[in-house]
Amino acid sequence: MKICFIRYVLLILVVVFVIGIKAENAFAQNSLNGLVFDTSHKPVARIDVELLDEFERLIKSTQTTSSGLYFFQSLRAGVYYVQIRTGGTNYREAKERIQLGQGNRTNQTTGGTSGGETLQVNFVLETDSRRSDTVASTNNEVVFAQNIPKEAEKSYDDALKALDKKNQAQAITELETAIRIFPTYYLALNRLGYEYIALNKFSEAESVFTKAVEINPNSFSGKSGLGIAQYKLDKKTEAVKTLGEATVLNPASVNSFL
Repeated sequence: MKICFIRYVLLILVVVFVIGIKAENAFAQNSLNGLVFDTSHKPVARIDVELLDEFERLIKSTQTTSSGLYFFQSLRAGVYYVQIRTGGTNYREAKERIQLGQGNRTNQTTGGTSGGETLQVNFVLETDSRRSDTVASTNNEVVFAQNIPKEAEKSYDDALKALDKKNQAQAITELETAIRIFPTYYLALNRLGYEYIALNKFSEAESVFTKAVEINPNSFSGKSGLGIAQYKLDKKTEAVKTLGEATVLNPASVNSFL
């Protein structure tokens, strides 16, 4: 009788454990995407989009594709902030608070049986005349440009298309190919660094971001990514220095100050 009771208890624990795993997976089935336009409804390509948690700490970062698209996937239910970084442009920055997994917004579709939610949040960026004047009249704001070989640029574009299709493995392969063709390809290095961070490959991310900021020392995105990688590798002293430099490049960055 006692053995039967123990078996019964073990069976209940196994069932609870399995249900817990399924619930955990369901909580992480939410996704977020959207389009970034200017006021003339033209897509804004290759601009930084950050996903912050409820305390406004950086979780993930990406860049818009040539069609202005960004996306984040495998998110748990909860409160997030989506922030558009516009350094080096004359657009105003934008940020919106959203809540996933609550069905509290329009522009959403419900996933299959997992209960996941796909939320679309679009942005229309306004121009800031003060920022435009500053960019035009000062040497402190440097617009970074490179002459990219066509083969490398094609691989980079293919990587963005792969990310559109949520194929991260192919995207990383294409980014690595672009960098082999053109080793100083800043955009490819910067994008690859954030993909490594998303995979918790912090040593690889540190190496890639180090090269990116050597190529473009005025990159807030590169400095921020390098600081995150250093912090995750428990290199606190280096991280403080790097993120301090990032705050100089973008004094409005809450994440770098944190």
